[in-house]
Amino acid sequence: MVYHFEPISDIQADCGMAQPLTDAEEDPAQSRHSSAVDPAWRHVRKRTPHSCRTEIHPISKTRRRPSADTCGSSCAKRCSLGIVGQGREGCSAVEISRLKISNFRSIKEADIQFGAVTVLIGTNNAGKSAILEAIRIALTRRWGQRGTGFTEYDVHLCDGRPDPKVGDPVVIEVEFQEAVANEWPEDLHGELEDIIQLDPVTGRASIIMRVSCSWEAAEESFVPRWEFLNVERNPLAGRGARAVKLQEFFQFLPVFYLEALRDVTDEFSSRSQFWGKLLRTVQIPEPLEQKSKRIFDLLNRRLLDADPLLANLANGLSHISRVAATDVPGQADLRLLPLNTWDILSKAEVIYQTEGGKPWLPLARHGQGVQSLSVMFLFKAFVELILSDLYRPESTAVLALEEPETHLHPQAARSLWRHITELPGQKIVTTHSPYFLQHVPFRDIRVVRVEANGTTVSALPRQFRAPVPHVPQIDAIIAASAGLITYDRGLNELVLSGALPQNQYRDLLIAYGGRPDTQTIHAALRKASDASQEFVSDAELEQLETFARRIRGEIFFARRWLLVEGPSDYHLVHGIAKGLGYDLDEHGVAVIDFQNNGSPEIMRESLSQLSNLGR
Repeated sequence: MVYHFEPISDIQADCGMAQPLTDAEEDPAQSRHSSAVDPAWRHVRKRTPHSCRTEIHPISKTRRRPSADTCGSSCAKRCSLGIVGQGREGCSAVEISRLKISNFRSIKEADIQFGAVTVLIGTNNAGKSAILEAIRIALTRRWGQRGTGFTEYDVHLCDGRPDPKVGDPVVIEVEFQEAVANEWPEDLHGELEDIIQLDPVTGRASIIMRVSCSWEAAEESFVPRWEFLNVERNPLAGRGARAVKLQEFFQFLPVFYLEALRDVTDEFSSRSQFWGKLLRTVQIPEPLEQKSKRIFDLLNRRLLDADPLLANLANGLSHISRVAATDVPGQADLRLLPLNTWDILSKAEVIYQTEGGKPWLPLARHGQGVQSLSVMFLFKAFVELILSDLYRPESTAVLALEEPETHLHPQAARSLWRHITELPGQKIVTTHSPYFLQHVPFRDIRVVRVEANGTTVSALPRQFRAPVPHVPQIDAIIAASAGLITYDRGLNELVLSGALPQNQYRDLLIAYGGRPDTQTIHAALRKASDASQEFVSDAELEQLETFARRIRGEIFFARRWLLVEGPSDYHLVHGIAKGLGYDLDEHGVAVIDFQNNGSPEIMRESLSQLSNLGR
């Protein structure tokens, strides 16, 4: 059976006009806003029929649909069509921007930034799956119901404490933040206004959710808790703390998890999360349904009459009704064809032909690589065709995908990155494949490693932060920095978006002088300044990515790099190591010959810059 799907086209939406907020709509006591927020920013973005971003005017408290000049041509087109929930371009739906994990499995502490696509790499048992599982537990469990949440195996054990009941609580904090102000659709603001926080400086909206778990002696079990937070990381009260808000929130952020071992038989069954729901959306017109039933009945009767054995079998089964029936006589018959059209649809399967002249075969009869890829493209069809019907039109899917390169040959693994980026929604991917990594931008990579204190996560950051209080003296320094220095009032952190020059570093030290906590603040500034000197610009990254493609992504999995001049030295080093009984692979040493990959100076500088990410 073959199905052809076509997406809905050109959905029109009425954008509406500017509407002032009435006094009744303002609630100065709303717990979702910080007490430090400028009164001009104390507003609520009212829900309108339009789902594109809006211009917010703090003084007049009105909002207008942005013009094409304000929104940009791509966004203006999306606004005119009413299209939402499709990533960063133009109007965007909510995505995970940050994940903080404490005391969960192998992770003592981790703070991870996420983008539209984030790739987690690392050795076996480094903690990649634990990160995906933390997301799944936080965003797919129905909190408040028994049997949900954590077990004793989820508690991180350290400091010689073997009993998880006396360990520190598990804490998973998930943050969702607009990349730019007014990026989220208006309907989302209307539905989730009780939990959305607005940054008083940038105007960007965010949602912060915390899930925790600890042993409760009175309950004699591990008790999970959930709560939404304000910008100061304090729990919300009032309407923002109600369980109904949690369920509404989940409607905007459906999370799907595809394990490394993807079973095509299960994924394409009528009970699966994607295929089964797709089949159930197929609508058969009632006249065709009735006509099909009559045809099935007629064919079934002719098949029974075609062979006396079948007729005798049907007659024998009719005795069931005589034995089982009590007050109401029943009937029994032999059915060789489906009873209705759903019985046919539920048995639908995908068939695949490798090339012309070859037989068409079910997916389960093809190789594991084809089967694995088919599940990913099934997810794509599911999101594009029916996600908005099952959840909300503004929803964006989050796909947690383990090892998509499984069972693929090197060329297919290399081309896989393009297909991953084309999948709808936000993607969080784990991989072991250096071939897959060859085309992944460095800023999308997070290196997961096991260190003495547990799992660590490294990245090439765009920003460097110092937890210091705001003082008026830094405002002039920030204004003169041309965007290099900003201050995050929500987190009380100074933010550096590049390498901090020495003169501006000295100015900051002077600005924080003469305080009781000057020593602590100066230490935080020095740490951020030193880290910022390792900042890698986009131009430098382009050169590094070209270099990495030559030697594949193997460098990210190595703990040490050994530079040699050419192929002969490469083989010599391996021979010496073998003679000494030192297994280079076992110790995580990558031998790289720079003769075929650039000058030793460039190689040395490149690897030095990559050391912040790969080690």
